[in-house]
Amino acid sequence: MPRLILKNNTLLSIGILLLVLSLAATASFLYVRSGVETNPLNTQEKNNSVPDTTSWETYTNKKWGYTIKIPPLLVPREKEGGEYLHFVVFLVSSGVEDTGLAISVSQRELPEEANFIKEKLKNEGGKLVNEEKVEKDKFSGLKMLFEPEGAEELTPRAVVIVNNGRLSYSLSSSPEAIENVLALFTFLD
Repeated sequence: MPRLILKNNTLLSIGILLLVLSLAATASFLYVRSGVETNPLNTQEKNNSVPDTTSWETYTNKKWGYTIKIPPLLVPREKEGGEYLHFVVFLVSSGVEDTGLAISVSQRELPEEANFIKEKLKNEGGKLVNEEKVEKDKFSGLKMLFEPEGAEELTPRAVVIVNNGRLSYSLSSSPEAIENVLALFTFLD
């Protein structure tokens, strides 16, 4: 009889453990499917203002003359050389679903940089769906929105290019975040 009770307790424990695990998996699935924003850059207030950035960090690059406010979950990775004078990608911390952002600096004029990016994203399976002029700190710019074309693994992308008279700065992020990225980007004097 004691063996039967011990066996029943073991089965009961395993059953409870499986129940808890399945509830946790279901809760995780429902959370992900609920559409909760995971990247604070994507939080656009109803009045189109920039999200509260009081706890955010300021990334400054004096060499290339800019700053940008970034949420703590983004980690910068810099690269010099190659196609750009400067390139930094802000990667989202592990375990958080969403895209980060990237900033590149080149010596190309605004039209040249725009054509370079259009060609590059076209070769990666992106299709230009919208293009409009923008202004940042009195400098002319261009905002371009790209959608994946036949490539399911790609995500929509937005790129803003601003030329300060010397260099072109390209800001790349999700379409939902690009306005906030542009608002949080500042040229140094």
